[in-house]
Amino acid sequence: MRVEGKDDRSHQLWPALYVAGFFLIVGLGLWLIEGSIGSFIFFCLIGLSVGSGFLIHALAAKRRKSIGRKISLALVGISLFIGAGVFGRQSFQIEGFFFYGLAGVFGGVVTHYLVAKIAGPLFIGRGFCGWGCWIWMVFDYLPWRRSPQRDKGHWPKLRIVHFAASLGLVALLVYGLGYDHGFTWGRTDGLWWFLGGCGLYYAVGISLAYILKDNRAFCKYVCPVTVFVRAGNRLSVLKVSGSKGNCTLCRSCAKICPMDVKVYRYIHDGTRVLDPECTLCQSCIGACPQGNLGLSLGFDVSTGRMPAEPVARK
Repeated sequence: MRVEGKDDRSHQLWPALYVAGFFLIVGLGLWLIEGSIGSFIFFCLIGLSVGSGFLIHALAAKRRKSIGRKISLALVGISLFIGAGVFGRQSFQIEGFFFYGLAGVFGGVVTHYLVAKIAGPLFIGRGFCGWGCWIWMVFDYLPWRRSPQRDKGHWPKLRIVHFAASLGLVALLVYGLGYDHGFTWGRTDGLWWFLGGCGLYYAVGISLAYILKDNRAFCKYVCPVTVFVRAGNRLSVLKVSGSKGNCTLCRSCAKICPMDVKVYRYIHDGTRVLDPECTLCQSCIGACPQGNLGLSLGFDVSTGRMPAEPVARK
């Protein structure tokens, strides 16, 4: 129910059309460039899945909003894992991208990274992290669903170390040891790199979640892909926003955020949520008792500055 004099943007429908349209345009562009209808169909299916998830989130009752995200994660995550990774025989972990990039080969894994990790975040932020990642898809069901909201300290530097180690390993194998990864379907080693990488990610992620009592510990501290997506997310036109005048500083948005984003600070600072950790999971939107939060399109840049803690109005 709408509260008189206050926003109620938790039921926005246009973001579903926006994200679906983004993937539709990408698929159409690849079809025109590559001359293959396969990419068009594939990205249309992703757009339909994510768009449907956004739509369910907007229309569902408060307690059921997360169903939309879980459905989208399952449809996109499982499809990419089985279709592109297992049957496509390409490593969709970051090492696969490095193998293709250093060899100058344009393949499915390169397209995936350009759309979901590099250029895509300029238009849909870290939407793929929150709505299509096969790693997040599993961690979503771990029992530690409320973040402990700890001080991150130097933990996030691990993802930079991971990124550099992965690039260094691939460069050493290719240039130092003459390793031939293979890029044709019949002789690529991508499948084994992909399965091995996924197994390692799941093992490390579940272990960290248990130790730190935080489902998203891997995503916050270790995932090397965030080096790409955080950079693009700073410039994203799609972000969470709200009205400063309608915020009661209940902090429900921050308490439920799995990525420890202090949403209310940005709202009281008069800006959109500029934290590059935001994955557009929209948990904060569903949790706001005032219906004050929603998604918006705009042009702004994250400076990395965390707004000061606001003082409650008397």
